[in-house]
Parts: sequence; C-alpha cells; structure tokens
Amino acid sequence: MLVEAIAKAKSWDRDALGTLYDASYDRVYRMLFHRTLDVAFTEDIISEVYMKVVKGIQKFAGSTEGEYFSWVLRIAYTTLIDSLRHEKPIDSLDDIEWEPSESVDFGEIVDHKE
Repeated sequence: MLVEAIAKAKSWDRDALGTLYDASYDRVYRMLFHRTLDVAFTEDIISEVYMKVVKGIQKFAGSTEGEYFSWVLRIAYTTLIDSLRHEKPIDSLDDIEWEPSESVDFGEIVDHKE
C-alpha cells in the first residue's frame, strides 16, 4: 500500500501524500523529540520536514517503504541539525532576559525542606 502511495505522491496525489505523512509521522516525531526533548520545537521541525518532503517527493528515487522512511528520517535529521546550527548561542546567563514572577527567598526554601 505504501509503495503505491509513493508512486502516486510523485504525481501530487493529495491522498497519497497524506498516506505518506500518516505512515511516517510517528517515527519522525519520536526521532526528533528524543533529540530535542521539546514538544514545540519538535513540532516546528516536523512542519519544515514535511514541507521539504512535499517539495522533494518528485525527485525521490526510491520506491520501497524502507527507502521512503530512510529518506524522510534523513530529511528530519538534517533539518534538525540546520535549525540547531542557526540558533543564537547563549554566551552568558546575563544574556537571558527574564522577569521573575515573584521574589524567591532561597533561605525559606531550604528551611522548608528540613
């Protein structure tokens, strides 16, 4: 069934593209989340991944399920690496802008644990 969807997706068949998405989404999500541990970031990357899959499906040279999964996971991995590479690194904690919601008395926290 997936082999047929691959062939049809190359002709821009929307149902076939949906089938490919459904078949690979869980694997891609697990792989990305395992590396990021961030749901929102993982979902952002997945959006980029499937945009690239749709754009590149006609050039995809494989025809088997295994080749498709390998191709999609490679796209996901390189998209993740590219995204991490373009993130602005934090040089110092002073660079982080934050406003505490309330004053924290660490002495009170320590006393409470004892």
